[in-house]
Amino acid sequence: MDVSVNSSMVKFVSSLIEEGKRYDGRDFLKYRNLKVIEGYIHNAEGSAYVELGDTKVLAGVKLEVSEPFPDLPDEGFFVVSLEYLPGSHYEKEPGPPSPREIEYARIVDRIIRGSGFINTRELCIESGKYVWSAFIDIYIINNDGNIADASLIAAIKALKNTYFPKLVKEGDKYVIDYKEKTNKKLPINEDRVPVSFTFVKIKDRVLLDPNLYEEEAADSIINIGITDKVHSIQFLKSSLVSLEELENMIEIAEEQREKIMKYLK
Repeated sequence: MDVSVNSSMVKFVSSLIEEGKRYDGRDFLKYRNLKVIEGYIHNAEGSAYVELGDTKVLAGVKLEVSEPFPDLPDEGFFVVSLEYLPGSHYEKEPGPPSPREIEYARIVDRIIRGSGFINTRELCIESGKYVWSAFIDIYIINNDGNIADASLIAAIKALKNTYFPKLVKEGDKYVIDYKEKTNKKLPINEDRVPVSFTFVKIKDRVLLDPNLYEEEAADSIINIGITDKVHSIQFLKSSLVSLEELENMIEIAEEQREKIMKYLK
């Protein structure tokens, strides 16, 4: 994408917002159309594909047998990674994940971890020796803004349809037969399903679910992760946000939560 075209579009979007309008015609606090497909990758233990407007995200879960952390001998663990695929964003370059990709992965990780959604104690195979580890890989197919919300939805939906592969003990070790899945699902807490809501502040206006141009025009970008309570607040871009504005965002997130939960049940 040409930088000058991008700059002019950002200015145009910003001027529209000052007039009380959005580029795509939405109300300031309205989500884009959401589409969720579970079981999208046949060979993964769990997967999901998500479209949030033109933002497209794919998440897959891979289970492995690992040694537990010394201080948590009876608990399994999970790792979240996130990567923009080539062509998904005009700034994407070949090489390792960018700081922003790492930041989004940490947001998803922090919200899942803080919510207690995955029951890591039930991932123990043999105390102090073997545990299940879940690797949650998120791929951004097309970036049109609000990567955090779309990625968390994809990750949660993938985890909810994750099944253990067959595990065989050979001597003192365990071997996984990935060709054969069992009927045992990943241990999750259904009463702790987390969702997140991303807001932007442009001038004195607050918008929910920003597209890419709105993110680039934003003075502030705030992500709020919640279940029945707030688990994380992350500023991806920071300017002056009052306590009253932040409390209002949290209230909106709580009101909107059930709308997203319908896609995760």
